[in-house]
Amino acid sequence: MQGKALQDFVIDKIDDLKGQDIIAIDVKGKSSITDCMIICTGTSTRHVVSIADHVVQESRAAGLLPAGC
Repeated sequence: MQGKALQDFVIDKIDDLKGQDIIAIDVKGKSSITDCMIICTGTSTRHVVSIADHVVQESRAAGLLPAGC
């Protein structure tokens, strides 16, 4: 999974746990490690950590290897 499909997957998983203010930023040509950054907010630090953990777990379940995890 790459490109738009991967971006949509991550945004969907963030939305599963009610992430707020989700923004995808195109960084093609500006970053050597990624083409897109996805940023969101949550209601608390605990909420944001839960969202991040959920994205990692669902990524692994889909056969993806999240960087740094």
